[in-house]
Amino acid sequence: MNQEQVEQLAFRVIGDLGGAFTMALGYIGDQLGLYTAMRGAGPLSSDDLAEKTNLNERYVREWLRAMVAAEYIDYDEASGKYLMTDEQGHVLCDEESPFFVGGAFHLATPSIYNVPRIMDAFRKGGGIPYSEIGGDIPCAIERLLKPAYINSLASTWIPTIPGLKEKLDAGARVCDVGCGRGQSTVNMALAFPKGPRGNLWVNWLSQLATG
Repeated sequence: MNQEQVEQLAFRVIGDLGGAFTMALGYIGDQLGLYTAMRGAGPLSSDDLAEKTNLNERYVREWLRAMVAAEYIDYDEASGKYLMTDEQGHVLCDEESPFFVGGAFHLATPSIYNVPRIMDAFRKGGGIPYSEIGGDIPCAIERLLKPAYINSLASTWIPTIPGLKEKLDAGARVCDVGCGRGQSTVNMALAFPKGPRGNLWVNWLSQLATG
């Protein structure tokens, strides 16, 4: 038995465990508005942030320490205060940034809630209907993909399909079928105003599934 390989795998699993907990804490920060409260606020103590968000200071303090350990935010030892830099805010808060990760936080933890049903599918086959995966997940997928649609769909992806950009420029009709909450089509409508803006078909099944 290769002891080095044993140790590498064991430490990798422990690292993944830490990552799983960090994603859950990221979800908490995203959903409770902790990240957005820190953005542009300058150095904050845990008391400051708890007051800004109307949350319990003890929990806010532990969350801040975990975020520093994960290297998501900064800590100034001299003042004992925490800081979100502009770069961190661009990644953690700016929903139109191509590097925005809030959708990943939003998707990861609610997806874990489906594990018991997924285990049942392992035993019996089948799956989980989209309408039953949880109300968080369709919104999370939208937030995860929206930055790419805003920054790449019209400018980079569509031009790679021969003739498509020209058709949209001229005023093609677009049918949105199975495209989640419609962000891709909305951004196409904004980029090609002669086309899908006036002919936008709403994905009714998705809307019904998400309420």
